[in-house]
Formats: sequence, C-alpha cells, structure tokens
Amino acid sequence: MHMLKKITLGSVAIAITAMLAAPAQAQLTMQPVSWDANAGVVLPMGDLGDVTEMGFGVAADGFLWTLDSMPELHIGGRLAVNMFGEKEYDWGWGGGKATSDATIIEFVPTARYIFPSSGNMTFFGQAGLGLFHKSVSVDTGGFGSADDSETDFGITLGGGVSMLAGGVNVFAMPLLHLTGDNYVTLSVGALFGGK
Repeated sequence: MHMLKKITLGSVAIAITAMLAAPAQAQLTMQPVSWDANAGVVLPMGDLGDVTEMGFGVAADGFLWTLDSMPELHIGGRLAVNMFGEKEYDWGWGGGKATSDATIIEFVPTARYIFPSSGNMTFFGQAGLGLFHKSVSVDTGGFGSADDSETDFGITLGGGVSMLAGGVNVFAMPLLHLTGDNYVTLSVGALFGGK
C-alpha cells in the first residue's frame, strides 16, 4: 500500500509539473488579476485523522497568467491556513489520555482550468504543487506537552462550480491534499476580479 501511494503521488506530481511547466513552451500572458477568498471545513485522513478532528480553514487563490494557446487555463497560487480540531485518545500506561491538534499552512503554485459554459453555472478543475507547513501540539497530561513542526512537499487536486448570486460570483470547491499528512477541504467563497 505504501509503494502504491508513492507511485500514485509520483505520477500525479509528474503530471502537475508538466502542466505548470507548459508556459515555458508557450506564450504566457498576464491577465487582469482574478482571485477568490474561501472558507470551510477540513477533514483529516489517515494518520492525521488518528490525532486530530475535523477543523476549519481559510484560503485565497490568485491567478495572474493564462496561456495564449489555452486561455481557459489560469496560473497563479494558493495560500491557506487549516486548523484541525483537538482530539483526545489513549496514550501511555495506566489508561493515560493525550490530546493533540494541528495546523497546516499551504504555499501552493496553482493552475485552474475553467470549462466552457453558456449558462449561469461554470465548472473548473484545479491542481497545485507546493509546500505544506505542519505544526502539531501534543499534551500528555502529567507527562507534559510537546510541539513540533515540519514542511512537506505535496499536491492539491480538485475543482468546483461557480455561479452568479445577487451580483456576486460565489463558488463551492472540494480539494484533496496529498502531502505528508492527507486531508480534504470543503470550501465556499466568492470570486473577484478578472475579465
């Protein structure tokens, strides 16, 4: 299973790198800046889910460039802060309890592909490859507490749907984050700028 995860992550990383490297072979054009602000729940998976609970995240995605040959592809970056809820679990001898929580900050160069649409709803896909900085706090009661942090390389995959509502372009976006610790974000927000 561990080897399968490495192969999958490697394949996806190669695909994203190729996608983000495409501007080197095509004409990159600066566009009117488009950006969004979003917030939602974060759902820990795997080992992260063993030591944290569902939490809350806030993020912003900004896009500065398109390709002349593919104007639907917007290139920029993502900055996000994800705060996972505290979890209590058995630890140590004699039925001791520990509590822990985590925060992950994302610094992720990102590409968003806007699918052609003629109606009020627009669909998009999104992928990124960047850095995820994790901070963890653990409290073991009478045995004290500890803090640790690390930065991992990882990918973000997902997409969403946007629509005009009361003159504001709102959207919903689920994203899967594959890094040292995997998690899912389910966000809603508003889009600004652009053409």
